[in-house]
Amino acid sequence: MKVLGVYAGHDANLALVEGGRLLRHIEMERVSRSKHFDVRSGERRKLFASRVAAAVEGQSPDVIANAGRLWGFKLADLCPEVWSRFADVRGVATEEGELDGRTVTCVSVPHHVAHIAYTAYIHGVSDAECISVDGGGDFAATVTARLEDGRIEGLRIRPECIGQLWSSQAAYRYGDRWAAGTVMAEAALDPVCAELQHLTEVTLLRIAAELPHKSDKLVLTGGVALNGLASMRLAAEAGYERLVLAPATGDCGLSIGAALYAHAHLTGETPPAHDDAQIMYAGRSYDTAGDGADAEGVARLLAAGRIVGLYQGRAESGPRALGNRSILADPRSRAMHDRLNAEVKHREPFRPYAPACLAEEATHWFDLAIPSPYMMLIAEARERCRREAPAAVHLDGTARVQTVRRDDNPFLYGIIREFGAITGVPMVLNTSFNRRGEPIVETPQDAVACFESTGMDALVLGRRLMEKRKQ
Repeated sequence: MKVLGVYAGHDANLALVEGGRLLRHIEMERVSRSKHFDVRSGERRKLFASRVAAAVEGQSPDVIANAGRLWGFKLADLCPEVWSRFADVRGVATEEGELDGRTVTCVSVPHHVAHIAYTAYIHGVSDAECISVDGGGDFAATVTARLEDGRIEGLRIRPECIGQLWSSQAAYRYGDRWAAGTVMAEAALDPVCAELQHLTEVTLLRIAAELPHKSDKLVLTGGVALNGLASMRLAAEAGYERLVLAPATGDCGLSIGAALYAHAHLTGETPPAHDDAQIMYAGRSYDTAGDGADAEGVARLLAAGRIVGLYQGRAESGPRALGNRSILADPRSRAMHDRLNAEVKHREPFRPYAPACLAEEATHWFDLAIPSPYMMLIAEARERCRREAPAAVHLDGTARVQTVRRDDNPFLYGIIREFGAITGVPMVLNTSFNRRGEPIVETPQDAVACFESTGMDALVLGRRLMEKRKQ
């Protein structure tokens, strides 16, 4: 069974799932070059409709699954008479429609159910306690549920509005409700931000403590799951053997959740577990023919103090660059942190940079007992890390770590391994490949434009190496 997942709000996105497996994930902000792309305007509706049509072309989906309320948006020519009847549905609803002369099943999936379905089903989890927390969707900001025998049951809408607190503080401080990450970074400096961070952690721990604890797994999803300090405390203190996270945990992953839920709902089968590489890199790949770049050569550039853009393979799902649309740099000098902020990212000087570390070496440099492949956990940096890789450590002594395995990203792993062999430090700085105010680069042309207009020194495009001439 082939399912087209659709989310038509802010951070609009599409997903194609077949047999319960994610084949493709399209984030509209990447292709439109407009951050947090919102469908709810005339011209953007047309662009979104064209992308829906392109996703459907040649695929013949059996099911169209929509995440959340439609807010008046009728999916172009995709069974509008059905979706109009779903416009105010808050529970799961299923009807038959017609697409290109074929009968298709249309499924409407509530916002938080889609969040939970994404994070749980992408890992093949069929039994867990679940918490979905974000700025709000379908008139709820916090929802808990039980996942039992693959069924999402016992949904409870709670009164907490943690995500809205972060959005409000971001809007007040920076005039941008999407700047919650900057508020989190400022918690190392500002008592108000620090108090909000503390409130987030204790609130999530209290919610987790009130769950039935009938499973040894806890699914945490929704935009607030990107708060790495809170997630780390849940992993350590909530009393579960496993904290289940996924990289497109915000609204940018709702189409995946809707599609996976529709598969489970209609077949009665939990979707199969995806491996980390399939979860992380579900976007589109582009032709980047060429050679000349190898892992050792890139590592030597980094060790020499060069800032390198890395563009390869399929795009990442979610807001974290995990080695396919990344900017890499040497973590051994705090001056590199300052240079990245001033010359490449053009952002506040207190903003931290994440280390991408060999998975087998991470515990020697960070107080991190569990894998962090999606860069979603923040751990204390050990003294050795603070001394030898200061650019990877935030002002509060922590780091948002990405643990890198060879199987997940062989080229990135090779770069870090060679860098470690040269310098004795088995990690590099890894930040998203974009300019301030822009989405992560999508196409090779986007990558070249970003490279040419910032202070990057070199660009690896596939396996082609491009370097700027020194002035």
